[in-house]
Amino acid sequence: MKAQLVVLAAALALAACAATKPKPAVVNPNKGQLAAPHRLGADNVNVAGADLLYLFDRPPEPVFTLRGVNRDVAYDVPEQYLPERYKQVAAAIAATARQNGVRLIPVPYVDLTEYEAAFADVEVALPYRDKKYSRAAPPHITIAVRFEHFFRNTTSNGELLARAVWARLRYHPEVVLDGLRANLVRKSGAQQGVQMPEVTQYHPEMFIDDKWFSKVEEEMYIVPDGQRVVIPVLRNETQTDTAEGKIWYWLEDTHLNVFHWRWHINYPPGYDDDEYVDRDRRGELFVYFHRQMLGRLNAERFANGAPRLLPLEYKEPVAEAFFPHMLDLHQRIGYPARQANTSLLPQETSIAQLDTWHDRYRQVLDQGYFVTPEGNQIELVGIKGLDTVANALEANALLSPNLDFYGTIHNQLHGVMGNAHDPLSQNFEPISTMSVLLTVRDIGFYRLHLHMDDLYEEYKTKYLQPYEKNELTWDYVTVTGVSVTSDVTKTVNELHTFWQESDLDLSLGLAYTPTGRVYGRFRHLQHERFTYQIQVTNTDLQERSGLVRLFLLMVSDENGHDLDLSFVQRFAIEMDRFEVALAPGENNIVRESTATPVTLDQDAIYSTQSTLFNARRVNQCRCGWPQTLLIPRGNETGITYKLFAMVTDYSQDRAPASADEICHDGWSFCGVPGSTYYPDKRAMGYPFDRAFPAGTTLDSFLTQSMAVQDIVIKFDDSRVDPPSALLPGAISTSWMP
Repeated sequence: MKAQLVVLAAALALAACAATKPKPAVVNPNKGQLAAPHRLGADNVNVAGADLLYLFDRPPEPVFTLRGVNRDVAYDVPEQYLPERYKQVAAAIAATARQNGVRLIPVPYVDLTEYEAAFADVEVALPYRDKKYSRAAPPHITIAVRFEHFFRNTTSNGELLARAVWARLRYHPEVVLDGLRANLVRKSGAQQGVQMPEVTQYHPEMFIDDKWFSKVEEEMYIVPDGQRVVIPVLRNETQTDTAEGKIWYWLEDTHLNVFHWRWHINYPPGYDDDEYVDRDRRGELFVYFHRQMLGRLNAERFANGAPRLLPLEYKEPVAEAFFPHMLDLHQRIGYPARQANTSLLPQETSIAQLDTWHDRYRQVLDQGYFVTPEGNQIELVGIKGLDTVANALEANALLSPNLDFYGTIHNQLHGVMGNAHDPLSQNFEPISTMSVLLTVRDIGFYRLHLHMDDLYEEYKTKYLQPYEKNELTWDYVTVTGVSVTSDVTKTVNELHTFWQESDLDLSLGLAYTPTGRVYGRFRHLQHERFTYQIQVTNTDLQERSGLVRLFLLMVSDENGHDLDLSFVQRFAIEMDRFEVALAPGENNIVRESTATPVTLDQDAIYSTQSTLFNARRVNQCRCGWPQTLLIPRGNETGITYKLFAMVTDYSQDRAPASADEICHDGWSFCGVPGSTYYPDKRAMGYPFDRAFPAGTTLDSFLTQSMAVQDIVIKFDDSRVDPPSALLPGAISTSWMP
């Protein structure tokens, strides 16, 4: 049946060619084996970098089916690589393709027999179509890294293509493609000029409701290309009356989910080469970006009349249900749901381990050090201690001081939440979204990470003392004012949010479908661009280099009551951080909201880049908070926040630069690709990374180097901006403000 589907897909793809060319002879795949053409060695076959990208098309399909949006490209696969059951089918498709003028990409034959034994365990650990691949499961991550090494050991595009085709035909496509993606992004040389597709394009099921796929398949089969309508991506309506249902637009935001996936791809949890795992301040960054997510989530809850988030108590029932309504396109099965008030206690062994590991962590806090397997002590000192604590609790297999002893609290919590629906595996149900990198749709993810943040806060409270005034003051500089102006309405200190719809071409992620494009329409939050104005006086007689730090502070809860200052401090929302040259005297600093290193240019991801450098830059600079979610939604009457500005001495704060730095997009949450150091020496979140002294008010906390301004954010629920013009390449409409 599968072979028939492959032939059907090929026949549909060739229909357009047949309409304008002589009808080809019918090729019967059941009558003899067609001879393969003479094959050259890998070094003698000219394979363009772009030819490698067809490997990502429609991941569930065998790689010998027709590729491209119009299915007008095919790989000419060596017979030796093909499984016996596919040899005649693949030969028939290739022969028909030749007769119809389809472009054939020759795949050179490289003898890879020796690797069959090396990868023999993969089919057992991750059966081709019988198990979900999890980008969060250590055994699966290890397999992906093995494939990345397998692809790395090549000398030409031809050899890389041969290895990738060989692997795609034998092993789970998702793990093979993850290894290939890592190789293409990391590898120096020609491959860096290949602009990678975004994960939304070849794995749309990670971001879309299950009902969308049946609608789009009908549209593609019945309606010719060019006449198809855009299919809306619907919200998950199972939680309409809950706090989570009210913030569906945030939890289900496509690029919020991409951001979380991308961060963990860029910062693997220890099962990879040291150079990709042991990055500067990795643990601290893990703490910081998750805390920023928690702060922004609470801002959305308050804006929708919902109370602040509560941490997960793993011995208490999980109050919130979660029904993902998502489909795994590879296996064609849905992700399991979690009922309301589900208990985690049936997983007795895992719960007992969590108890032990929590006790050992608190013993570390009491004694002031971790103990390595060799018996050495790692002292807890300052912000470096937080970095060590985070690597221990996550737990990072490479960077944890003692993985076997201190355990994997973070990963174990994801595991028990991911198996809560079938805790004893009695029903052979697959893992839920809590065990893969799709978790940010589930409020359980945030409760889990608030539990983790409470553990980090225990360290901060005990080992990081509140800042003294001299640590918060730059003697030469006084910040005299800060404000924002909407670029559209020109209102001062009033910002506006609304809905926008954007279209994304998802055709290359849909297996066994006809030719042509099909778009999904996403409704997401959007805001009008705005501009900061900051007034700073430099009393020195020479120019000074400053670092401007901008935060948004929540001041009231869902009922309009004042928030306690400890909450405001802990969950301050970073808006921007940038260098500025301060001339002697008064300085008026103007800064566009889209220039922030918190977010990234989402349109650049989908726009075809004209140079090899830009393609490489886009490949490695895709990590950052969505620009569409830079500010909270607010509400119809307007919610007041405090805009906080601070300027510090960048000559003291600047970390050493690296000659290999590629870009600075999204570096606040993602660091700088190619750099040895995080750009800012200060603690992430400074000056809000530590608790305030007892009795402090916001006014008493401020120094001459700071200023605050009340601003209002208003939301227009009736405004829905339509999709804008297509970006270059016709892949997507604009996602930027």
